[in-house]
Amino acid sequence: MYSKVMILVLVIAAITISIVSAQGRKTECQLQKEKEDKKENTPLKLNVRCTENGDYAPLQCFPESKFCYCATPDGTQITQPSRNRKFCKCDLQKHEAEKGMSVNGRPIDRKCIVWLFVHIPSYHLHIIAPSGSYIPNCARDGLYYQKQCEVGTGVCWCVNQEGSQTSKDKQVGITCA
Repeated sequence: MYSKVMILVLVIAAITISIVSAQGRKTECQLQKEKEDKKENTPLKLNVRCTENGDYAPLQCFPESKFCYCATPDGTQITQPSRNRKFCKCDLQKHEAEKGMSVNGRPIDRKCIVWLFVHIPSYHLHIIAPSGSYIPNCARDGLYYQKQCEVGTGVCWCVNQEGSQTSKDKQVGITCA
Protein backbone atom coordinates (compact mmCIF):
# COMPACT_ATOMS: atom_id res chain seq x y z
CA MET A 1 0.00 0.00 0.00
CA TYR A 2 2.82 2.37 0.94
CA SER A 3 4.53 1.85 -2.44
CA LYS A 4 1.30 2.61 -4.34
CA VAL A 5 0.89 5.89 -2.46
CA MET A 6 4.54 6.76 -3.10
CA ILE A 7 4.17 6.03 -6.83
CA LEU A 8 1.02 8.17 -6.96
CA VAL A 9 2.83 11.06 -5.23
CA LEU A 10 5.75 10.78 -7.69
CA VAL A 11 3.40 10.74 -10.70
CA ILE A 12 1.53 13.82 -9.43
CA ALA A 13 4.84 15.61 -8.79
CA ALA A 14 6.11 14.77 -12.29
CA ILE A 15 2.90 16.04 -13.89
CA THR A 16 3.01 19.25 -11.84
CA ILE A 17 6.65 19.89 -12.76
CA SER A 18 5.98 19.32 -16.48
CA ILE A 19 2.98 21.67 -16.42
CA VAL A 20 4.92 24.40 -14.60
CA SER A 21 7.91 24.09 -16.95
CA ALA A 22 5.65 24.15 -20.02
CA GLN A 23 3.99 27.31 -18.72
CA GLY A 24 7.41 28.86 -18.12
CA ARG A 25 8.59 28.31 -21.71
CA LYS A 26 7.98 31.18 -24.08
CA THR A 27 6.82 30.69 -27.63
CA GLU A 28 8.66 32.03 -30.65
CA CYS A 29 6.07 34.81 -30.92
CA GLN A 30 6.50 35.83 -27.29
CA LEU A 31 10.29 35.84 -27.65
CA GLN A 32 10.11 37.94 -30.82
CA LYS A 33 7.70 40.35 -29.11
CA GLU A 34 10.15 40.85 -26.23
CA LYS A 35 12.98 41.47 -28.71
CA GLU A 36 10.95 43.98 -30.77
CA ASP A 37 9.66 45.78 -27.66
CA LYS A 38 13.27 46.57 -26.67
CA LYS A 39 13.98 48.32 -30.00
CA GLU A 40 13.66 52.06 -30.46
CA ASN A 41 10.65 53.33 -32.39
CA THR A 42 11.55 53.22 -36.07
CA PRO A 43 9.45 52.57 -39.19
CA LEU A 44 10.86 49.02 -39.19
CA LYS A 45 9.90 48.21 -35.59
CA LEU A 46 7.23 45.54 -35.62
CA ASN A 47 4.50 45.54 -32.99
CA VAL A 48 4.45 41.75 -32.60
CA ARG A 49 1.04 40.51 -31.50
CA CYS A 50 0.58 37.02 -30.04
CA THR A 51 -2.60 35.09 -29.34
CA GLU A 52 -3.45 33.82 -25.86
CA ASN A 53 -1.86 30.44 -26.66
CA GLY A 54 1.38 32.07 -27.86
CA ASP A 55 0.86 31.81 -31.63
CA TYR A 56 1.31 34.82 -33.89
CA ALA A 57 -1.87 36.88 -34.27
CA PRO A 58 -3.10 37.03 -37.89
CA LEU A 59 -2.55 40.81 -38.26
CA GLN A 60 0.99 42.08 -37.63
CA CYS A 61 1.77 45.81 -37.93
CA PHE A 62 4.59 48.33 -38.04
CA PRO A 63 2.97 51.13 -35.98
CA GLU A 64 5.33 53.94 -37.03
CA SER A 65 4.69 53.41 -40.75
CA LYS A 66 1.14 52.04 -40.31
CA PHE A 67 1.93 49.10 -42.62
CA CYS A 68 0.40 45.73 -41.71
CA TYR A 69 0.58 42.20 -43.08
CA CYS A 70 -1.09 38.86 -42.44
CA ALA A 71 0.73 35.97 -40.82
CA THR A 72 0.04 32.31 -40.09
CA PRO A 73 0.05 31.05 -36.47
CA ASP A 74 3.74 30.09 -36.90
CA GLY A 75 4.60 33.65 -38.01
CA THR A 76 4.94 33.05 -41.75
CA GLN A 77 4.14 36.27 -43.61
CA ILE A 78 1.46 35.57 -46.26
CA THR A 79 0.72 39.07 -47.61
CA GLN A 80 2.83 42.04 -48.52
CA PRO A 81 2.82 44.88 -45.96
CA SER A 82 0.18 47.46 -46.83
CA ARG A 83 -1.37 50.55 -45.26
CA ASN A 84 -4.76 49.25 -46.47
CA ARG A 85 -4.53 45.92 -44.65
CA LYS A 86 -6.93 45.70 -41.70
CA PHE A 87 -8.20 42.09 -41.75
CA CYS A 88 -6.73 38.65 -42.45
CA LYS A 89 -9.52 36.04 -42.47
CA CYS A 90 -9.84 36.03 -46.28
CA ASP A 91 -6.08 35.94 -46.90
CA LEU A 92 -5.58 33.13 -44.39
CA GLN A 93 -8.33 31.10 -46.07
CA LYS A 94 -6.78 31.86 -49.47
CA HIS A 95 -3.34 30.81 -48.20
CA GLU A 96 -4.72 27.46 -47.01
CA ALA A 97 -6.51 26.91 -50.35
CA GLU A 98 -3.30 27.60 -52.28
CA LYS A 99 -1.28 25.01 -50.35
CA GLY A 100 -0.47 21.99 -52.42
CA MET A 101 -1.54 23.46 -55.77
CA SER A 102 0.36 22.23 -58.77
CA VAL A 103 0.68 22.49 -62.54
CA ASN A 104 1.35 19.28 -64.45
CA GLY A 105 2.01 17.51 -61.15
CA ARG A 106 4.72 19.93 -60.04
CA PRO A 107 4.21 21.87 -56.80
CA ILE A 108 4.00 25.63 -57.22
CA ASP A 109 5.91 27.93 -54.91
CA ARG A 110 3.60 30.48 -53.28
CA LYS A 111 5.94 33.28 -54.46
CA CYS A 112 5.08 32.32 -58.04
CA ILE A 113 1.37 32.62 -57.29
CA VAL A 114 1.87 36.06 -55.75
CA TRP A 115 3.97 37.10 -58.76
CA LEU A 116 1.20 35.99 -61.14
CA PHE A 117 -1.42 38.01 -59.25
CA VAL A 118 0.77 41.11 -59.13
CA HIS A 119 2.15 41.05 -62.67
CA ILE A 120 -0.52 39.25 -64.68
CA PRO A 121 -3.83 39.77 -62.85
CA SER A 122 -5.90 38.48 -65.78
CA TYR A 123 -4.38 34.98 -65.37
CA HIS A 124 -5.96 34.67 -61.95
CA LEU A 125 -5.72 31.02 -60.91
CA HIS A 126 -7.33 29.30 -63.89
CA ILE A 127 -4.04 27.70 -64.89
CA ILE A 128 -3.05 26.79 -61.36
CA ALA A 129 -6.06 25.47 -59.48
CA PRO A 130 -8.20 22.58 -60.70
CA SER A 131 -11.55 23.55 -62.17
CA GLY A 132 -14.18 23.78 -59.45
CA SER A 133 -11.67 24.76 -56.75
CA TYR A 134 -12.49 27.68 -54.52
CA ILE A 135 -9.78 30.23 -53.88
CA PRO A 136 -11.13 33.24 -51.95
CA ASN A 137 -11.07 36.57 -53.75
CA CYS A 138 -9.76 39.09 -51.20
CA ALA A 139 -9.79 42.89 -51.28
CA ARG A 140 -6.64 44.88 -50.46
CA ASP A 141 -7.87 45.57 -46.92
CA GLY A 142 -8.26 41.83 -46.30
CA LEU A 143 -12.06 41.63 -46.53
CA TYR A 144 -13.86 39.42 -49.04
CA TYR A 145 -15.03 40.79 -52.39
CA GLN A 146 -18.82 40.52 -52.71
CA LYS A 147 -18.61 38.03 -55.58
CA GLN A 148 -16.81 34.73 -55.02
CA CYS A 149 -16.40 32.10 -57.75
CA GLU A 150 -15.17 28.57 -58.31
CA VAL A 151 -12.10 28.43 -60.52
CA GLY A 152 -12.86 27.71 -64.18
CA THR A 153 -16.58 26.93 -63.84
CA GLY A 154 -18.16 30.40 -63.78
CA VAL A 155 -20.25 29.33 -60.79
CA CYS A 156 -20.36 32.24 -58.36
CA TRP A 157 -22.16 33.41 -55.24
CA CYS A 158 -22.43 36.58 -53.17
CA VAL A 159 -20.87 37.02 -49.73
CA ASN A 160 -20.63 39.71 -47.08
CA GLN A 161 -17.30 41.28 -46.11
CA GLU A 162 -16.61 38.46 -43.65
CA GLY A 163 -17.09 35.79 -46.34
CA SER A 164 -20.51 34.42 -45.32
CA GLN A 165 -22.74 33.60 -48.28
CA THR A 166 -25.58 36.10 -48.76
CA SER A 167 -27.04 34.86 -52.05
CA LYS A 168 -29.60 32.06 -52.01
CA ASP A 169 -27.88 30.02 -54.70
CA LYS A 170 -24.56 29.57 -56.45
CA GLN A 171 -24.97 30.17 -60.17
CA VAL A 172 -23.33 31.25 -63.41
CA GLY A 173 -23.80 34.95 -64.19
CA ILE A 174 -24.87 36.02 -60.71
CA THR A 175 -24.81 39.75 -59.94
CA CYS A 176 -24.03 40.85 -56.40
CA ALA A 177 -25.47 44.20 -55.31
